[in-house]
Amino acid sequence: ARRRGFLIRSLAILCLCASLPVLGKWGYDTIFYQNEEFVLRRLNIQTDGVLSEARLAEIANVAAGMNLMELDLEAIRSQVETLPQVEKATVTRELPDRINLIVRERMPVAWLSSPPLGIRPWDMERGYLLDSEGILFRCLDLNDGMKSLPVIESFQVIEPVEGGRIESEGVRSGLKLILESDRRFLEQGMAIAEVRVRDEWAVEAIYQNRLEVTFGVFDYSRGLDDLALILGNAEDSGQRLATVNV
Repeated sequence: ARRRGFLIRSLAILCLCASLPVLGKWGYDTIFYQNEEFVLRRLNIQTDGVLSEARLAEIANVAAGMNLMELDLEAIRSQVETLPQVEKATVTRELPDRINLIVRERMPVAWLSSPPLGIRPWDMERGYLLDSEGILFRCLDLNDGMKSLPVIESFQVIEPVEGGRIESEGVRSGLKLILESDRRFLEQGMAIAEVRVRDEWAVEAIYQNRLEVTFGVFDYSRGLDDLALILGNAEDSGQRLATVNV
């Protein structure tokens, strides 16, 4: 009798242990996947640029009525980041019925110009914007801010690909030159309007005050130091500079 009782208790324990995972999965599915409370009703989209909420929702491929727990947040993030204008996307789930999509768009630094390839600034169809890393993307809103960006011109660039990184060392050097020059001279009213890549060694920067300065592609930082010294001496002597080769 004792042996039978022990066997019965053991079998009962084994059956309970075997059924717990099944019951747990059933309970989890019932609570989260079959519960009408966990249905997407609100898609909160925030972006710091010009991409529309409708466009981002379309790319994310989410819509009201979807089960909140079945949505693959990593897949949504990856899909949104395929847009060339998007630098980073963050997707979070907020129970019981909300998805948050936070988008950081690329900050344009300059327009690319390449006459042989028909790439023109201020052109939403043929033009390309460049961010600080040299990533190419189209302009979606040709506002006054976009029109005021400097232009980097090069006659020797490979046919660019939207979302790719510009291959030209001269163009990348021009981007860095614009950013560093603005950091040093923007408060003095000196902003670069155009950078022309002359060859593999030199770029020419044309400032908005029409000052033309030639920099080395690989030595623009030292050139900016020299330019600051030359500008200071010119101001002290009451001279106005036209061209400088540093």
